[in-house]
Amino acid sequence: MRALEAARTVLTPLVRRFYGALSKMASAANLTGDETLDELFQILPQAKQSADSIEALRAEVGAALTEARAAEDANRRISLLREQLTEAAAKVMTEEALAKLRSEADRLEAEAQRAKQLHDATAGPLATLQIAGRELLGHQHANGASECPLCSHDWKSADALREAMAATLALVPEMEKLAQQAAARSSEAARLARTTFEGAQRQAAQYERLRAELAGLERAAHASAPRLARLGIIDTDHVTALEALDNALVASASLSRLLGERDRISTALPGSAVPLLGEGTTLRTLEAHIEDPIRAREAAVRDELARAEMMLAEHTMRRDGLRKDHAVASEAVRATATNKPGF
Repeated sequence: MRALEAARTVLTPLVRRFYGALSKMASAANLTGDETLDELFQILPQAKQSADSIEALRAEVGAALTEARAAEDANRRISLLREQLTEAAAKVMTEEALAKLRSEADRLEAEAQRAKQLHDATAGPLATLQIAGRELLGHQHANGASECPLCSHDWKSADALREAMAATLALVPEMEKLAQQAAARSSEAARLARTTFEGAQRQAAQYERLRAELAGLERAAHASAPRLARLGIIDTDHVTALEALDNALVASASLSRLLGERDRISTALPGSAVPLLGEGTTLRTLEAHIEDPIRAREAAVRDELARAEMMLAEHTMRRDGLRKDHAVASEAVRATATNKPGF
């Protein structure tokens, strides 16, 4: 009787645990309750395996789920990268075009350097010439000379010489300004050329970075394909499919444990009435097909105990009768022996 009560205590919670696991499956709404054990095995084929084997499979599903959830973010990143690559590809230059930009930037920088050197080289002499000319105008020609002290050209009159020298000196600032502007223009042209080249370099580098990141993410996505194929995942929504598989495995493990415990317990139960979860068991009658056989076995055990008690009582009565008969016979033997002559 204790074994039967222990069977009830073990198996009934396992049935309820199986119902709970089954209710979490997306397909639970399609169940009618009339499914037989064979039909449940068709719905949960993994339930034919041991609970330990199913748990090992669940561990692999869990790892795949972790990858799939991370892959969702990766897929969004892949889509964005493809858009960015399309935009970047339209802007990126060929190696030949980049080489031309580099060469042009180098050339303009060299020209800018020469223009600066020329400006630096002429700025000092022009300033010296301007100072010297002013001194000449102010001092050396006060006597009315008409010849230029630098080139000896005779301007015919001192006034004409002074006018010519004043006109020449007036050109010095303009010459300095023109040289400075030429140097600035060369410098700006070189700066723009270098900026254009460096911008093109950055675009090319950005394109390569995007391409490398995309390739890495796509390799990672392809690496998970064998595991998904091994698990039978063909749905493009990997997370949902894996979650559904995990729920099915939980239900399978629950059913496997229930039937495994049924088999283990059945070998030690008294009585040989209707088997636990035997033929005719359906989804809705799992508990009944545990409880009813246990009750039938309990009744059978009680009947056997009653029969045993009756047999024991009969045996006791028979034994008591035999003892009484034996006592009477023994007494008669003693009496006979006492009455014989010679005693």
